[in-house]
Amino acid sequence: MNQEMVRALFYELGLDVEIASDGKLGVKMAMELKPDLILMDMHIPEMDGLEATRQIRDLPRGKEIPIVALSADAFSRQQNEALKTGVSAYLAKPLDVNKLLPILEKHLRRRI
Repeated sequence: MNQEMVRALFYELGLDVEIASDGKLGVKMAMELKPDLILMDMHIPEMDGLEATRQIRDLPRGKEIPIVALSADAFSRQQNEALKTGVSAYLAKPLDVNKLLPILEKHLRRRI
């Protein structure tokens, strides 16, 4: 459900989107596609979002890619752990578009 919402939102904003079905595929796609930004679900199959973030950060261009964590965990402990791992921002689910848009503008460096 969230994936389709993100896909529809990005389409409306004129942004391209690719969706990985699990953490391992997400790391592979980050390596191959070199995206401008990653929305990272913290609870995904195969490899959780924290480990996927760590592996992306270890890629040659991985430290440059903004990674926005998405999680149903709204507790500060989970947020702090994600931020220490290297995410650029943390948003609680359900996704609030009014909170996402300023983050997209900041990290994509363009008006949305």
